[in-house]
Amino acid sequence: MGSLGTIVTSTDGSSWTVAPPPTDGSLQSVAWSGSQFVAVGSSGRVVRSSDGVSWISAGTASSQWLYAVVWWRERFVAVGGHGAVAVQDGTSWHEYLAPVNNYGSLLGVAGSATLLVAVGLYGSVVTSEDGVTWQAQVSGTSAHLQGIAWSGSQFVAVGQGGTILTSPDGRSWTPRSSGTSQYLNDVAWHAGQFVVVGEGLVLVSSDGVQWSRVTVSRDKNLAAVAHGPFGWVAAGAGGTIYTSSDAQQFTLRTTGTGEVLSAGAWTGRRFVLVGDRGVILTSEDAVAWSPRTSGTSSWLRGVAWSGQRLVAVGERSAYTSEDGISWVARPTPATKALFAVTWTGSQWIAVGQGGTLLTSPEGETWTQRTSGTDKDLWGVAWTGTRAVAVGSAGTVLTSADGVSWTARTSGTDQRLLGVASNGSLILAVGDRGTILTSQDGVGWQQATSGTTQWLFSVRWTGSQWLVSGYWGTIFSSRDASTWQSLPSGTTNGIEGVVSSGQALVAYGQHGTILRSSCAGHILWVPVVSHAAGAYGSQWRSDLGVFNPTTQTAALTLRFHAASGTVSNTGSVAPASQGVYSDVVAQMPASGSGALEILADQPVIVTSRTYNLNAATAACYPNGTLGQDLAGYSPTAGLAAGESGVLPQLAETPALRTNIALTNTGTTAATATVTLFDGAGRELARYQVTLAPGEWRQENRPFATKAGQSNLSRAYARVAVTEGSGVLAYASVVDNVTNDPTTVELVRLP
Repeated sequence: MGSLGTIVTSTDGSSWTVAPPPTDGSLQSVAWSGSQFVAVGSSGRVVRSSDGVSWISAGTASSQWLYAVVWWRERFVAVGGHGAVAVQDGTSWHEYLAPVNNYGSLLGVAGSATLLVAVGLYGSVVTSEDGVTWQAQVSGTSAHLQGIAWSGSQFVAVGQGGTILTSPDGRSWTPRSSGTSQYLNDVAWHAGQFVVVGEGLVLVSSDGVQWSRVTVSRDKNLAAVAHGPFGWVAAGAGGTIYTSSDAQQFTLRTTGTGEVLSAGAWTGRRFVLVGDRGVILTSEDAVAWSPRTSGTSSWLRGVAWSGQRLVAVGERSAYTSEDGISWVARPTPATKALFAVTWTGSQWIAVGQGGTLLTSPEGETWTQRTSGTDKDLWGVAWTGTRAVAVGSAGTVLTSADGVSWTARTSGTDQRLLGVASNGSLILAVGDRGTILTSQDGVGWQQATSGTTQWLFSVRWTGSQWLVSGYWGTIFSSRDASTWQSLPSGTTNGIEGVVSSGQALVAYGQHGTILRSSCAGHILWVPVVSHAAGAYGSQWRSDLGVFNPTTQTAALTLRFHAASGTVSNTGSVAPASQGVYSDVVAQMPASGSGALEILADQPVIVTSRTYNLNAATAACYPNGTLGQDLAGYSPTAGLAAGESGVLPQLAETPALRTNIALTNTGTTAATATVTLFDGAGRELARYQVTLAPGEWRQENRPFATKAGQSNLSRAYARVAVTEGSGVLAYASVVDNVTNDPTTVELVRLP
């Protein structure tokens, strides 16, 4: 465990999983009672767990930082800053004070059957027979003492400048030669052997007197060592973990927790983060993260999702995956490092060092392109009509085909590190708080960010722009004009932010991963209408938004019509229901399309789409007959490889069926709709390709695709082959009254 509540667990020592952090504070030490783990850390924080996987906060045990904890005589005892000692009595903690040298901190604690011994700064050694009353002992050194262990017959304490002390009783201490002047951080004992870890080294001894050095493969500061069911484990800086069965040969393990995390993507099913030393982490809930094998130790700097495939780039190679779990290396003609990659809808574009620029139709075979610059290209994005690459010294390049590139004037000489587009606006960010905006990638204007920090990345989440950078910087804006600083709770650099539509994940230096639901709440109504339909029908839609919270809910409505996206805003008071009658007309707009609702509170969205009878109608003049459609999260939609069924459909002289699909994802989606009769016989199939935000309805497919006119029992299967967030439903409409019935998709396992 470590900074920002980091906890990693393993059942075998080989595969390590990042546990959901129970705190954003630093965790310094952990102990096991036989039935419970307790960890302590900054500002006296205490967290506990019965299984090491699920952790909860247990409040604070001290006003001081706690650096070490031990289970001793049926109680937990923790030691920390300025001689603080915290002793657990049942579920309560009591704080005491030990006499330490120069008001220094106690950094390590261990116990024999009858005596507790704690060590710390300035050679402090204190002992206690009950954990309450403490006596100072003479260690014979002024070196800082960092760790201590009990073997059953002697204590061994280690610390600054290679210091090792031994004592049979915790009171009389003898210095020993470690053979090193490096800082020694921790010591543990198991089955006849002491193991000490420190600044890039491991020492072992059977008696605490004679010590030998064991070689480890990485020169990282090792902070802690322990023995468990699968052997020795040593952990330290940068998320480093070594394991060994015999304390003679140590194997470096991958945790993915300490390396720089450079880029992220959301596949519709899981988050994927990539970074230094070939690190790849995946998570389906942004809480529990699993390391994946990339097949490289090189720095992976960019990753993107096409709707069907992931491509990551780094150094001079590319790596592809359909699921984020299994990866295949793809050679490229690049002779310099690759920094970023994007998908245009028809090809991949990768950019990198020294003006490197590559394209690929599928991410496997790559072609070198001429960029016309020798400046490093740090970011690339697709706007819907052209690619925009940005780089050092204010470099901006654009291309409609990825082959021919044109240099543009950015108006800045600052290094530009990131670029993104929401389809109508392009943002580029870089050094010294630089933010540039452009409508077309050709003409650029400088925006005021309000910071001088280096900005690494920009992302459009569907509802807001998010910019991240050095020293924990995160800014948000809905209009790219007014920016608001968001507290990240860390001083680590934030390399980027990725959104699932429901959760934000920020990632960055030292393995930082932050999760937030502050991306807002995004819901989709699959279709709303202000349009004429078959059999003289006139379709209208009313939108309902219920706000169950105690805060006013600010709304942004985005109507995705065939002619383009129309936006409007609104709000709903606390504990109130808002109704937008004929919502499409209020946008103002006309036609049929998906409606995206962006809210800053967790609202409940409903809708009613209905046929408005004419005043001259023989039946129900001026009346309405309609159907309900709920507001759906993007994660409720189908992703590539998933499928569902639409049951109880019909195509008869009395009833007609329409089948509609909506793409709530951020990339193009493709689905196959297969039509069946009631006996399960396949009648026909057709493919639907949807742009992001697009709604498409196939009217009477059982008649037009399968030639059926008297089918009273039928169903359809929808299978997504590319993309994510695909919603599907059917309308079974009475041909006499135009009364529709909604048939919702049932997801298949």
